[in-house]
Amino acid sequence: MVIPSLYGYFSKINLLFGAKGGEKEMAAALGVHPFFLKDYMSAARNFGPGGTERAILLLAQYNLRSIGIGDAGNEDGELMKELVYRILRP
Repeated sequence: MVIPSLYGYFSKINLLFGAKGGEKEMAAALGVHPFFLKDYMSAARNFGPGGTERAILLLAQYNLRSIGIGDAGNEDGELMKELVYRILRP
């Protein structure tokens, strides 16, 4: 359940790179209340377009590994630690 939530989060961040208009328009494009827009904007600055795209690709890869495709039987907890490390690593 964590991977789909993270995917949704990074997808919204990715939308910010192409969003135009004021705060209300950008919040509407993301589907969030304008109060939360500053958090998404901060994450967009921290990750950048390349880091956001990399995180989305990692999430897709680890989603497959979590269901046993391309994985040698690692436990879910270990996969999650590895995923978080790889997302946060520069």
